[in-house]
Amino acid sequence: MTQNDRANKGTRVWNSLEITKLLAEALLPIVLLIVGNQFNQSVREAEAEARKTEAARAAAAARQTAVESMSRFIYDRQARAALVVSSLLRNSPLDELRERKKNYDETYIAWNANQQSNLLAVRQLLGESRSYTPFEELMENRLANGILAPLDACLTAAYDQRLQARDPLPILDQCNVSGRRVPAKALLQAALDCGYTFTDELFKLSERPTDARSQANATVEITRRCQIAPSDTTASQEANSRSRRVPLSNAVTQTRNPGQQAR
Repeated sequence: MTQNDRANKGTRVWNSLEITKLLAEALLPIVLLIVGNQFNQSVREAEAEARKTEAARAAAAARQTAVESMSRFIYDRQARAALVVSSLLRNSPLDELRERKKNYDETYIAWNANQQSNLLAVRQLLGESRSYTPFEELMENRLANGILAPLDACLTAAYDQRLQARDPLPILDQCNVSGRRVPAKALLQAALDCGYTFTDELFKLSERPTDARSQANATVEITRRCQIAPSDTTASQEANSRSRRVPLSNAVTQTRNPGQQAR
């Protein structure tokens, strides 16, 4: 190989290195741009997913808060009704009975004032906007009209009896529930069981409100638990016998309290 050949070969190698260097320098911004775009896309997707997760968590928390608020209405009414029934069963002083009935009436008014908003909250919790849902029907007909309304009528009638110096216990032992005679204690227990099951099932649904199978299972469970146990005839007769032996104050001659709501 001559000296010229070696010089030409060195020149060709150098030129190849230069070309490679130039190509690398030219491609580097493109590669960085592609990698940067992919990274930014990954970041944006991660941020979007995080926002979606946070929004879902916030929505679930809002639904759970709505269920908790509804639960307070149910338990407040049941608890205050139980206090009135307790005073009537114990033949307690009239001052105690009036105070407990006044507190119950306040809860009764609050329940009715918020009934529609509670029904709409159930619909919103389930992701519905227009349709009347089976859960609204259960709350309205099973709990409100099927249990709480007969309980209210029963304890109000018994309260009126007591104010007229008459024995309220036979009324409490024979509350009228769609033609059936049910003790007030059984109604109180039914309200407790139904209210617990209803709010518990809705709370569980708040995580997955549109899941059809979960909704179906919840409907079955609420329907099963929102039942009034058949009254025990023997127990009713014994209660009536005991009620006839409970003395009432002859000094009580008042009729319905003028401030008492008509039911």
